[in-house]
Amino acid sequence: MKGPPGIRPLRWLLLLAGLAILFGRLFVPSGPVVGLVPPAGLSLPLLEGGELRLADLRGKAVILDFWATWCPPCVESIPTLDRVARDFADRDVVALAVNRDEGPNREARVRAFLQAHGISALRVALDDGRAAGALKVRALPTLIVLDREGRVRAAEVGAMEEPELRSFLAAALDLR
Repeated sequence: MKGPPGIRPLRWLLLLAGLAILFGRLFVPSGPVVGLVPPAGLSLPLLEGGELRLADLRGKAVILDFWATWCPPCVESIPTLDRVARDFADRDVVALAVNRDEGPNREARVRAFLQAHGISALRVALDDGRAAGALKVRALPTLIVLDREGRVRAAEVGAMEEPELRSFLAAALDLR
């Protein structure tokens, strides 16, 4: 039984779209790649003002947590990272919460979120997509650890409980 004219081309388009998605998932990296070095000039505007160039942090280990105020797993993980970042600060480790919110009043929303959740140890950067793109961040939250040479040492997508986060960071930073 033949369908109405135009349905067959639609089926072919749907088939091709499905194959393109499958190909992308199988053959295109889906997240941060261990060993990747971010571009030398990559900088992030800071919530408190000014900019932070990742290259200026060479010699220190860096924890980048990509998050958003509207992301439920991020809302869960940011306070945990804030607590853990305090403990790692004396080990020459910089923790940076890289916010991916968009739209008007972004800074006010982020400040309100930080205050409501008692976040005080984390520096907050406001990413316009350049850092996420350079580091191949595809989902939130994504935690990336840069080693002291500025290379991606480890990455994890999704929220982690505090013991899991501490263990992950200790291994990634070789702080056992």
